[in-house]
Amino acid sequence: MSNWLPRRGVGRAGMAVSILGFGSMAIGGQYVDVSDADAQATVAAARAVGITFFDTAPQYGCGLAEERLGAALGQVNAPDVIISSKVGKAITPLGSGGEGQRALYFPGGHDAEMAFDFSYDGTWRIVEGSLARLGRSRIDMLLIHDVTRHFHGEDGIEAAFAKASNGALKALQRMRDDGLVGAIGIGLKDTDIAMRFIEEGDIDVALVPGRMTLLDQGALTSGLLDLCLKHDVSMIAAAPFDSGILATGAIAGARSGYKTATADILARVQAMERVCLAHGVALQAAALQYPLQHPAVASVLAGMKTAAEVQQNATWITTPIGKELWGALAKECGVAQSNV
Repeated sequence: MSNWLPRRGVGRAGMAVSILGFGSMAIGGQYVDVSDADAQATVAAARAVGITFFDTAPQYGCGLAEERLGAALGQVNAPDVIISSKVGKAITPLGSGGEGQRALYFPGGHDAEMAFDFSYDGTWRIVEGSLARLGRSRIDMLLIHDVTRHFHGEDGIEAAFAKASNGALKALQRMRDDGLVGAIGIGLKDTDIAMRFIEEGDIDVALVPGRMTLLDQGALTSGLLDLCLKHDVSMIAAAPFDSGILATGAIAGARSGYKTATADILARVQAMERVCLAHGVALQAAALQYPLQHPAVASVLAGMKTAAEVQQNATWITTPIGKELWGALAKECGVAQSNV
């Protein structure tokens, strides 16, 4: 195995992760079905390029991503592998009042529902299920999933935060104290909520999707990343391609924020493409490496569904990029830069 990807430490947790992380949504059947064989080949390709950080969640295919990840990683001697999964969402039977997943997000996944459960006892049950699906006695990193306004609304976010803080967080802290998990944290998009967990929750890691990209630097401009440094919390910068457009470029039908990109976003990406081209750098390489310019970012987490995607992402994230590109993107495209 060619283990050539650099690694960075995770806060106070005493573990290190590859700078490119493997997001398992796709092998859970997100948007399109993926065969077992293709899922296994994709994970094997990730190991071959030196990816040691694998992120999953019960929601991804209603358990299918965890099952496939566990099966794939169980076939190799991988003491250096770091697996993160999530709590806060429980897999429930069809008709139980949760949200069905196959029709909405995971047509290739199991036919079940997901329901929010931030309770203390519910968190233990969710983790027990994840351990069984992963085939492991311990999960390296556990994150509280989706305490956001998108799911709970402006009127419900305070109640969700309180439930997660008083239930799931306390359960994770107990698991960490008992050595059942190495690092605990959050996986959510709202930067202000992430900052509250960092200030109040004694966490190790914040996985934040879509807030440290060439199109959205909210994790930087909000002060979230500086707060991470202050509290020795590592950030995982997820969704670096902004759900598609920073990987495909400004093509017709390109997606941004899980929607069809607006004319304004297409124009911004076109400008970035011109700047990158002038510096001899692929837009995709810049998109993957941009979050790593801040020292609080431990890893960039990208979803991958084929071995070819894995290999291409590994090449992009290790492509040499001069400081001049970052300056040009700041000057010509308004991409905020870290002063750290």
